[in-house]
Amino acid sequence: MTKKGMNCQRIHPGAAAVIMIVGLALSPACRSKSFQEGLSAEFSTNKAEYGQGEAIRLQLSLGNGNVDPMTLTFASSQIYDFWVQGPGGKEVWRWSASRVFLTVITHVDIMPKATIEYSETWDQLHNDGMAVPPGVYKIHAGIVIADAPRVDPVTIVIH
Repeated sequence: MTKKGMNCQRIHPGAAAVIMIVGLALSPACRSKSFQEGLSAEFSTNKAEYGQGEAIRLQLSLGNGNVDPMTLTFASSQIYDFWVQGPGGKEVWRWSASRVFLTVITHVDIMPKATIEYSETWDQLHNDGMAVPPGVYKIHAGIVIADAPRVDPVTIVIH
């Protein structure tokens, strides 16, 4: 699925991990690959360049390409996460940093041929609340699940 003005790439199989890294390489078209039979994921930002202080929309979509419902099982109430690395590679912001998650098994059902979406906004602030300076940033997204697929992170520019 390609939307005008959006950067996106579908996720492909990767090494097993508790948290998968899903990234977005700047690409004009999405490439569809599945990391679990029938399960697809897509991570996108609304554009590649932003003015300083402009809100950055982050969206992670999970789709079930099967004819049967699919259930994903998570070890807590946290299903996804987003994080940003600054120009030096140091993490500057993590969506989950200021949140508490229940330590309960969580199941997410995805109906056949359906997609569920998780969206958040990064307001260009460090975890400490200070504004980030202009520069090149890498944005990552992930879901908390075993058999973690990976792709390269999104690279954006803040002017």
